[in-house]
Amino acid sequence: MPLHLILAVLLVLAAPAQAFETPGLDEAVATYRLEAIAELEASLEPRLTSYQRAEIQASKALILSTQKDPDGARRHALAAIDSLKRAIAANESVIASQFLLFKLYGQLAAHDWTFALKTRDPLRHLQTHAPHDRRTQLAEAMNWLFTPGIFGGNAAKAVERLEALHAERFDPETANLLALAYLQTGKRDRARAIASEVLARNPRDRSAQDLLERLR
Repeated sequence: MPLHLILAVLLVLAAPAQAFETPGLDEAVATYRLEAIAELEASLEPRLTSYQRAEIQASKALILSTQKDPDGARRHALAAIDSLKRAIAANESVIASQFLLFKLYGQLAAHDWTFALKTRDPLRHLQTHAPHDRRTQLAEAMNWLFTPGIFGGNAAKAVERLEALHAERFDPETANLLALAYLQTGKRDRARAIASEVLARNPRDRSAQDLLERLR
């Protein structure tokens, strides 16, 4: 039972390289400016799908998290969840929607543990309908990594899964999670190496920057 996915969304979305499906959103998020997100949103109206609206709201939550505005981040995360529910009801981008829904519930669980219980439904959907999808495998790894051991968490298992995914191909989402998994399992040198790799590819990656700060 997942109880505390504190850094899930920040880790996944703070690295802008190929993080979003909405055209132009990666570049807008890379600026870490709400104005850039708003300008993109205005330019895409009224063609936005419910899933794209959710991505835009989730990106705003990310920016506000980096600006230490938890209330604003929560407001936009909840708006993203509403859009995801509409997308799922319309059978639109269902796997992507369930994955983002899982991560947003995890983000909100950092401040309200009741949201942790809600991560079970999207995780089960992913496991049932797309068991071999990379997003499902990432969600399972996040669940093992951020859930206390007494409730089924298994950091070592998360490391094993993330190492396999990282070996398949590089993406900042997996790499940042692997670095954090290494840190949580006492492998500080490996964590430092992975975070440094992320920053070598994208010097603006906030997740990797924060992790290296913790390793000093």
